[in-house]
Amino acid sequence: MNNFTKENYQGKNAIITLSSGYDKNLWAGFVQWKVNGYQVKKGSKGTKIQIVFKKKNGDKGIAYKSIFNIDQVEKIKL
Repeated sequence: MNNFTKENYQGKNAIITLSSGYDKNLWAGFVQWKVNGYQVKKGSKGTKIQIVFKKKNGDKGIAYKSIFNIDQVEKIKL
């Protein structure tokens, strides 16, 4: 589940996140963590998920994005 949108990952991405070995199934992209006051811990490796989207010409496009588990981030002290 995305920690901020509260949307569950679907299909292959659900399998990837659930089998990643983390205790908590809370994920977000680097920028999502950052704008919400968190910092990805140094040396953390992202987990690649697949994003399917529709191109302007109607064809299906595929992109890959790295996401980080909540165990890989720390709250920034303000």
